[in-house]
Amino acid sequence: MAKTSNVYKDKKTGAWYFVANLGKENYGKRVQKFRRGFKTTGAAKQAYLVFMQEYQAKDEEKKQQIHQKYDCFEVFFEEIFLPWYETQVKISTFTSLSFNLRKQLTYFHGRKLSELSALDIHAFQQYMLKTKTQREKPASISYVNRLTTGLSSIFERAIVYELMTENWVRKVGEMRETQKKKIEFWTMDEYRQFEAMLLFSTHTEMLQKTGFRLLFMTGLRIGEMLALNWEQIDFSEQMITIEKTLYYRSKTDNQLLSPKTAASRRRIGVDGKTL
Repeated sequence: MAKTSNVYKDKKTGAWYFVANLGKENYGKRVQKFRRGFKTTGAAKQAYLVFMQEYQAKDEEKKQQIHQKYDCFEVFFEEIFLPWYETQVKISTFTSLSFNLRKQLTYFHGRKLSELSALDIHAFQQYMLKTKTQREKPASISYVNRLTTGLSSIFERAIVYELMTENWVRKVGEMRETQKKKIEFWTMDEYRQFEAMLLFSTHTEMLQKTGFRLLFMTGLRIGEMLALNWEQIDFSEQMITIEKTLYYRSKTDNQLLSPKTAASRRRIGVDGKTL
């Protein structure tokens, strides 16, 4: 007699039963359902088919309910994307980007992820260019590009959960800056004029003046300077080793972090006067 899939005979009772394999749980444990006490293999097989049809219908209904919930842009952003994104980047990056995304992506509130298109991304970019910042100036192209980069990450995550089939940000692309902003650097004479205005009488003033000079002469970021300890300063070779940066929000909310990129771990030469 040919063996019937998922249907078995209990050797102790002589009755038939079926085993429904329903996949795996989050931790890899198999999920199985048993039904016993059938008099014939045919009855067990028929019961198995009915069970699977009902299970698949309920599973599909559940998936549709979840899909409808998280298809809403702001629900997916808050409940799925942000908790995941927080585990992927440094706390300083998460805090900064999540603040800006929460503030500006209200533009997409009430929209369904599955219904967005390339035109919506283009419209968002144009809208942001006309939106004034806290300084009452129009948003810069670089700022808009940072927002759309964050939006692209949201869409990539939505694709993973089958809420979208296309990352429309990638299709549209970033906005191009016709004129790059020129960064003005102080000359040594300009720094000396600034340094001459600094007081140097109290302990705090001495620290401030030393800090300004160290920043100017080395190009350190403020967080990198604040994270320095004596072991990282080599007075004999006149070198400073950068291994950490200080993420600071308040006196009670701050922590030492590894640099943002591998290239940020470096050694910097320092002139004798600064040391």
